Amino acid sequence: MRLSDLQEEVTSLFKEHPLSDLPHDILEILLDWYNINSYGIPLPKLVLQSDSLSAQLKQKGYIVNYDGSEDILLVTKGRDKYTSDGGGDIRIQIINALYRDGIDEGMGGSSGGGTAGSAGAGGSSLGLPYPSTYEEENDKFKYRSPVQKQMSLTTEDEDKLWKRDELPQLNLIDFEESEYTLEELKVSIDKLKPVQNERVPGLVKKTIGMLKDGKEKPIVVDKFGYIVNGHHRYDAYKKLNIDVVPVLKVNATIEALIDKYM
Repeated sequence: MRLSDLQEEVTSLFKEHPLSDLPHDILEILLDWYNINSYGIPLPKLVLQSDSLSAQLKQKGYIVNYDGSEDILLVTKGRDKYTSDGGGDIRIQIINALYRDGIDEGMGGSSGGGTAGSAGAGGSSLGLPYPSTYEEENDKFKYRSPVQKQMSLTTEDEDKLWKRDELPQLNLIDFEESEYTLEELKVSIDKLKPVQNERVPGLVKKTIGMLKDGKEKPIVVDKFGYIVNGHHRYDAYKKLNIDVVPVLKVNATIEALIDKYM
């Protein structure tokens, strides 16, 4: 089989969709991801945030790619392929999809009527905001410079929460051939940040017994102190009023670790 025939066969396996067919929550993440990656500036915090957003999309089953030279955005989920139409600004395409039902109360969403600047302004006969409304919303993103964007990134301060089965069960052996660097430390338990609320009945009590017998096992945390593996140990240390605990700190974000090991 010729390569061109194989490529055509592979392409035919995908069902193609416009970006506007993506769910609203995916479009919101995608807009932030595109705003970062379209700049093409490898600032450390921007890279971290991009990786975090990619991991969030992957958790939901979506893979995102951007070809800056062709200005094409591609999102896949299984055999579904969502692409920008190539006929205009990708940012505007995403914003149009996000706000197709109206942006705010009093803007769009009405059936016709309304003039720019009035209380019920912006509605078209299709219930869409007028283009000027799109432009205003687009400017909020378009003119947010990379420096402004970087200053607003607070990855280490975000509230994070996952289900127990969404987190990898990592131990020292899992990093033997890893690109990540590790530190074995003793840190204040107040510096650790739990990210899931589910507990196995009886496991905290069992862990307390193990700790009393001197069987310590470090809690695995990411570079910002978010607990990747060891929430039962965290609870056990708390109940024992132990203030300084052993941790294995991985030089990566929790999102990157989820992306790699789940």
